[in-house]
Amino acid sequence: MKTIKLLALTLLALMIACVAPRPVTDTEESATDPTVELSDSTEYELVIFDSEFNSWMSMNARPMSFYSEEYLKTWNDRLVTEWNNFSPSQGRVDCRPNSYLDWDRNVDYGKELNYQLFNYFRFMQERCRIFMSTPGEW
Repeated sequence: MKTIKLLALTLLALMIACVAPRPVTDTEESATDPTVELSDSTEYELVIFDSEFNSWMSMNARPMSFYSEEYLKTWNDRLVTEWNNFSPSQGRVDCRPNSYLDWDRNVDYGKELNYQLFNYFRFMQERCRIFMSTPGEW
């Protein structure tokens, strides 16, 4: 079971590290009408493979409207830094992050992704106590 959880955490960390932007376009309409401009926006998605996270989030997370996007971005920036600098002596070895998260504070990931990542960090803090600084309301 420990191996499965570690594998799930590894896959999650890799997914976060490899978040690839996906262009959002309406290809059917733009293909038939040359006057329609393609959208230049980018959409990001956070995929979490830990089966316990969704049930934890439904029972423990505050509504997304509770937080401002700036608050979520600020905390995610701090927590990603701690995640990337984690040392096994700081917490349980079976919970340690084992990959680097490629996070850029200047990228607009959107409030939903920031909210999910923030709550995933909260989930990991409750399980493993890996963060030194956390929001007061945790």
